[in-house]
Amino acid sequence: MRKNENDSSDFFIQIAGAETASHDHASHPSEDDLLVLLSEDLADEQRSRLHAHLATCDDCRTRWRALKTTLAEEQRNLEQRSTVPSLAALIHAGHQTAGSSVISWFKALFETRSLVAVGSAAAALVLAFVVMIPILQNSSQQTTTQLQVISEELRTLQDRITTSGSIDNSFLLPTLTEASLLAYDWEALRVYTVRSGDTWRSIAKDELGNEMLWSALWGLNIEIAASGVLQAGTTVWLPTRRE
Repeated sequence: MRKNENDSSDFFIQIAGAETASHDHASHPSEDDLLVLLSEDLADEQRSRLHAHLATCDDCRTRWRALKTTLAEEQRNLEQRSTVPSLAALIHAGHQTAGSSVISWFKALFETRSLVAVGSAAAALVLAFVVMIPILQNSSQQTTTQLQVISEELRTLQDRITTSGSIDNSFLLPTLTEASLLAYDWEALRVYTVRSGDTWRSIAKDELGNEMLWSALWGLNIEIAASGVLQAGTTVWLPTRRE
């Protein structure tokens, strides 16, 4: 006697329901485990077990959905941000071709409307010295040529700023020497907690022993620096002295 097809369908529906029914678990995946699952960097067996857990654990399934939503929102925010790279990103990138990109970045900043140019000029000049750090670490002829080009562009930009009246010479950054920059490792960073009355100059003088390095600190902590006056209790990044 042939089995009714509806009975067979009911059987498989019941089996599927039992396999995905929620129940208590002795352990649960961490946030790191869920992130690894998102990155697709898991063996097939591990992936299957994790998916099986999510299918039968309401709490973890809720965490999983919240994590995916948060990451999707962060991705949208990143896509909406300016395409101009942050100063901190340029510092850590260490690309040998940073010099030529800085020159183009300078020109774009100074050709904007005057209200924007006044604020951007300071950041641009800081960037010139900060991105020299990875460049100065290479003593090849190509690097020397890049430095000469950057120096020439800086002089030209300074002349344009002074002529336009937007920023006078008293605002231009002091010259940083190669030795003062290379005395510190700008990739091995340490945390400093701002004290009452601190300024970028005083931090550079007291913590690094060289007041002229304030501009590099400003660029290294661009997000905090751009917000205005340093607040006591704020943590900022400082380079470590080379041995």
